[in-house]
Order: sequence, then structure tokens, then C-alpha cells
Amino acid sequence: MINTELQEVFKFLEHVEQHQLLNRNTILSRKTACRILFETLSKDEQSIDFILFNLDQLFKKVSVTDAQTLDVYKSRVKATLENFKAWKLDRSQWEASAQLGMNRKINLYKIRDQYQLHLPANSIGKSSLAERIKYQTIATRHVSLSIRENFEVSVTIPKNGLTRQEFYRLTYLLMPHCPEFSIEDIAATGQMFIDRQSDKSNSVSSQVINPSTNL
Repeated sequence: MINTELQEVFKFLEHVEQHQLLNRNTILSRKTACRILFETLSKDEQSIDFILFNLDQLFKKVSVTDAQTLDVYKSRVKATLENFKAWKLDRSQWEASAQLGMNRKINLYKIRDQYQLHLPANSIGKSSLAERIKYQTIATRHVSLSIRENFEVSVTIPKNGLTRQEFYRLTYLLMPHCPEFSIEDIAATGQMFIDRQSDKSNSVSSQVINPSTNL
């Protein structure tokens, strides 16, 4: 039986969902992770501060064999409880900050989608079955980059490298996930793609970036 304090966490998530302060899928995944952990806790363990302090130890009781999935659950529970504590401490400030972040993400994705509409259909994944089979037979190479401790970015690219346009599109894909980029930065990058596409005489856009160079 989950005690009143932890039930308040679920009410907090319902409030956040109702007021669209976080992405709905994020909220649903957080609810699932919290429920999985909370149902394993004894009466003495059902304290937010206790859970945060002993998160790794408590998750050893959770029946999840996949270590990566377990880490995801941990991060979701941790983020939820920390958000809940901050919300309880200053509700208006937390909600204002959450709303600002949500609005920024919405605007960035709108801009990204807007400029993707200017790209050929095949370049955004709408290729025919024959083209997909052809792509699967192309020799590929796996590129990975450690960006910080315990985090790595991996991508599979054609062995002969990327075109310049493909390289810019890959960069553009990640831009909404970097808070240091403004909406104006995203829009300017999108416009750059349009300019490069419309300039058919610019042969540079079709050149291939040598995969042997450091990415």
C-alpha cells in the first residue's frame, strides 16, 4: 500500500499533465517508473528523501533484468521526485519554468518540421521499398563519440561518408536538444538548408565528407 506522501507524487504528475507542463509521453513513462518502484517499498521506505538517497539500493528489488532499462527507470523516478520537491517548495516558480521549457520545445520542433517540409520526400524517410533494400546493401560504418562520462552518441553512416547536406541535417536534428541554441539559431539553420537546395549551381552541396575525418 502506497502511503499518502507518495500518492501526492502521482497527483502532482496528473496536475502537470492537466496543465501541459511536460510532454504527455514523459509523464506516462514517469508514472510507470514510479509505480514499479513504489510498489516494492516497505512502509519505512516510503519517504521521498529516503528514496532519493537510496535510489540505487532500492532499485535492486525491482524485477528488471535489463540494466539499461533499470537506469532509465532510475532517472525517471529521480527526476519526478526532484521536480515534486521543487514544486512543493515554490509551485508558481516551478510551473513558470516548466511552461517556459515546454513552449521552447514546441516552438523549436515547429521550426524544425517547417524546414523539413522543404526537403525531398526520400530524404525524410519516405523512400520506396526498392530504395530501402538498396540502402541496406550499402556498406556502412559505425561512428561513436563519447560526449561525457557514461554518455555516448552512436550513428551508422554509409561507408563512403555523408554529403554536405546530410551532415547539416544531422546537426539540425540535434539542435532542439541543446538549450544553448535559440529559436533564431534553429530558424537560421533551416533557412540555410533551403538556400543550399535552391542553389542548384552550387556543386559543393553534393560533395561527400570524407568519413576518415574526425567527426
